Amino acid sequence: MKVKVTRGTEKTSKYGRITRIQMPDKSKIYISKKGWNLVTPDGKEISMPFSEINVAIQETMIAGYIHGTTERESREIKIPFNPWSKKRLSIHKTSTSRGKIYGLPGDWFVVGERTYVIEKVEYLPVEFIINHLYYPEGAESPEELRRVLNGVFRGKSLPEYLYTHFFSVSIGDGNSIKKKAQKNR
Repeated sequence: MKVKVTRGTEKTSKYGRITRIQMPDKSKIYISKKGWNLVTPDGKEISMPFSEINVAIQETMIAGYIHGTTERESREIKIPFNPWSKKRLSIHKTSTSRGKIYGLPGDWFVVGERTYVIEKVEYLPVEFIINHLYYPEGAESPEELRRVLNGVFRGKSLPEYLYTHFFSVSIGDGNSIKKKAQKNR
């Protein structure tokens, strides 16, 4: 599977001259002298200070969009899961929220005997994840997810935002996923 990303510049009344990065899921990143904004596919805009621009660039590089590359193939990725999460993968866990992007739609990972495929990745407020995505994250309640996240961050304050990776169980292994992706190119 190849993923298209477009880049361009434009002048806006709100931000002046900006660099625009259009992602395949219709989300956009706008970079200007004032900072950067992420616009999610549903149109929600998240503004970040300029000091965070390195995060946006770093995540873009990790995702494979470097030096003018405009497409990439899906690949196998490694996402570490603690025992609590591994147990819930076989029950109802269909998302995992992390401090960085581990993969993009079409990428896959293996835990035990199962292969999982990333469906989408969204940068979401932690409070939204705790209160609305606790079940896909594997918890039975917001309180349980808050306890798990506090344990993961070992007493440090929780970050304001995390990258939520939504995934599904795949039929077949990584090799069959890669072959399907190559056929669809």
